[in-house]
Amino acid sequence: MGKQVVILGAGFAGLTVAQKLANTDFQVLLIDRQNHHVFQPLLHQVATAELEPSQVAYPIRWAIRHAANIRFVLADVMQIERSQRYVKTTAGRFDYDFLVVATGSKPKLAKIPGAAL
Repeated sequence: MGKQVVILGAGFAGLTVAQKLANTDFQVLLIDRQNHHVFQPLLHQVATAELEPSQVAYPIRWAIRHAANIRFVLADVMQIERSQRYVKTTAGRFDYDFLVVATGSKPKLAKIPGAAL
């Protein structure tokens, strides 16, 4: 059994790391609070009916379906205990040898004075 890699976040970075580790000797656990990945740069094309929602959003499990060594857990992270090498989530506690924190960012659109909302 290989070393355990826990990846927090299944956005661009988290999925990229998981896919790079696919079918290697590592045991990979991918944790995210949502069960789907959204390619946000194309959302405006969904809003203008240029693309279908299924073209910019897909299940995370679908993205890792060909990797026998990757497991997905739908959960919120509650605590990271670095000294003891575990992550506590709403789905339980997971030990790791390597931890990848790829939780991304959350856009915050500032209100522009004078602009209609």
